[in-house]
Amino acid sequence: FADEYHSPYKVEFTFKDEELIGDLMKGPRGDAKDEASVPFRDWYDARNQTRWRYWGPAAKHFNPPAGLATKTPEWSRQRVIATGLRFAGYGYQHHHIPDWEPPADWPRDPKQITPAGKGLDCSNFTAFVYNLALGIKPTGDVQDQSVMTAAPGPGENHTLPVKRIEIPASYADFEKTLLTGDLLFIKSNKGEVSHVVLWVGKIGRSRDGTPLILDSTGEGRTDEAASRIVSDAKLLEDAGCFALVIEGVPATLGKRITESLSIPTIGIGAGPDCDGQVLVLHDLLGLTEKPPKFVRAFGDLDAPIRDALNSYARAVKNGSFPAAKESYG
Repeated sequence: FADEYHSPYKVEFTFKDEELIGDLMKGPRGDAKDEASVPFRDWYDARNQTRWRYWGPAAKHFNPPAGLATKTPEWSRQRVIATGLRFAGYGYQHHHIPDWEPPADWPRDPKQITPAGKGLDCSNFTAFVYNLALGIKPTGDVQDQSVMTAAPGPGENHTLPVKRIEIPASYADFEKTLLTGDLLFIKSNKGEVSHVVLWVGKIGRSRDGTPLILDSTGEGRTDEAASRIVSDAKLLEDAGCFALVIEGVPATLGKRITESLSIPTIGIGAGPDCDGQVLVLHDLLGLTEKPPKFVRAFGDLDAPIRDALNSYARAVKNGSFPAAKESYG
């Protein structure tokens, strides 16, 4: 399947590549050896191991690209995405710059899951992309980045105010509120900001119209991982599984898995081509305040259930329940 699979996602810029990132494609700004605040010859100096540890050298602060003051906001936004796409295929690494590749004897991050190599974590990715694209250098810490009110740049000795936007209450309003290149911060189950992505916006293309994001994630999150998922599904079938639940994958992948198996598939957020569908009871009855994208509420029982529970609580408190007719003699 690996040779047959092609990503259904793409970005269609309204500017030509040469106009958008010509300086990164051909000029010194795109030189991977010029990303850091120290010369390339010092990147792997063993004397820096204790100071840098696994993070490597800090990023330099790039000057604004030539002619930035004459460019439109849309050009700047699309340049951010085009710059980010230059690092497609890089791994998830706790580094400050994308092309730093620590030697085998360099200190290792104890929490690192993927093999050490070139790459960035989510917030250093967004920080470096904005820095390289526009000369705007946000902090690389995801929580600090999420509360920024100003960022250094464009270029050194300048500061740019940062506009913060609250997440829309409705998922459908995301596309109306967010613009290409905006930073979208994501909270963990504990309610803490733990991840950040770049919003691709109207220049993104997907088969089902799903808005696209650009980010740095762990191994297994790329489109190529779809083939491994299909292979795993076949292994589960061979091991004796009588059915398979597929949750939270693109509709195209749900269809591929279903077509590759002889056992039935049950989808929950896996598209319409699975053999069957399932939803959580509370979600389909309309009891979940902020359900996932794949949920459709087939009822609105939240209000009547709350009313019933409140009535019950009042009756208990005022002594009207249980009455004589609800009591044994």
